[in-house]
Amino acid sequence: MTPEREAALETLPPEVASEKEWAIYKQRNDSFIVDLFQGQYRNRLECMTCHKVCPPIPSLGQQGTS
Repeated sequence: MTPEREAALETLPPEVASEKEWAIYKQRNDSFIVDLFQGQYRNRLECMTCHKVCPPIPSLGQQGTS
């Protein structure tokens, strides 16, 4: 995800950002297996030094990949 796209998603409510990301994911990965076994989870990372928050919303099954 580009920094610009991440910044744009941060301005949206979490539900809207999630729907947008899921739609993009489903355009690339639309299958019966995805419907059954993949989904999303939400986590929040905050730097303990500068307190910058990074709210990634990765797809399940896609952790650790870009």
